[in-house]
Amino acid sequence: MKLALGTAQFGLPYGVANQFGQVSKEETQRVLRSCQLAGITTIDTASSYGTSEQILGSIGVDRFNIVSKLRALPADISDVNAWVESEFDQSAKRLNVDVLHGFLLHSPKDLHTVEGKDLLAALVRLKHLGKVKKIGVSVYSPEELASLFLLYKFDIVQCPLNVVDQRLVKTGWLTKLEAYGVEVHARSSFLQGLLAMPRIKIPIKFGYWDYIWSPWFDWLKANGISGVEGCLSYSMSLSGVDKLVIGVDSEKQLNELVAIVRNPRLHDLSPMPEMSCDDDNLINPSNWVNL
Repeated sequence: MKLALGTAQFGLPYGVANQFGQVSKEETQRVLRSCQLAGITTIDTASSYGTSEQILGSIGVDRFNIVSKLRALPADISDVNAWVESEFDQSAKRLNVDVLHGFLLHSPKDLHTVEGKDLLAALVRLKHLGKVKKIGVSVYSPEELASLFLLYKFDIVQCPLNVVDQRLVKTGWLTKLEAYGVEVHARSSFLQGLLAMPRIKIPIKFGYWDYIWSPWFDWLKANGISGVEGCLSYSMSLSGVDKLVIGVDSEKQLNELVAIVRNPRLHDLSPMPEMSCDDDNLINPSNWVNL
């Protein structure tokens, strides 16, 4: 199953389309149970996702491949290796697991600091000790990858990728990563829910990009599909993507997504209009607060 479960919603009220706040522990349990039934094997989390790791660990996730992320280096760091080991141990303890499938840098720019060499060595050491199966980076733009891969051939790359943010494809990096044998985890398939909204519910501040919304909604209507189906049809069509990291608010929502990706009709749609956009004010949700 190409879907991987994103868990920010389990520890934080997350996403522009989130109307219900943080997902309850009871609902999280139901989601995890349905993941197992659907054959979803990978869970993506991070120490910065509020109480996500604690909640997952209290439910039990040892049957899944867990990918977590290391927070940015603190400014007053003195012993990088000891700090990395401590951060890993704390995440593993919260998750109630001994080994992580993946441990990613949430702030890979730290590798370009004076502590970068020690940071990378500490991650590689965790891998050699068998505590982490794969190490990697979570980036906001594929432009970061050139300098990062000069330092090390990472095992996992997590990067935003969706119908408007096609930079990973357009730059050729998706093809390169596939050739390198790197496990690619695409996130933000729905652009924090924005691409899944009915047109009438898209916040006014996004009206500047009407030149994108018009062909998008015309295409959805012509094919008789929803925004969610349109987004998944694009992401699922990319052979170089190993996992689509998707967050959900409920068991019902998860089951709906599973049904969609299993629907062969998604592979028989009319050609999607050109929607690629490199405007950081749209494709980077951290900029939305300033719109």
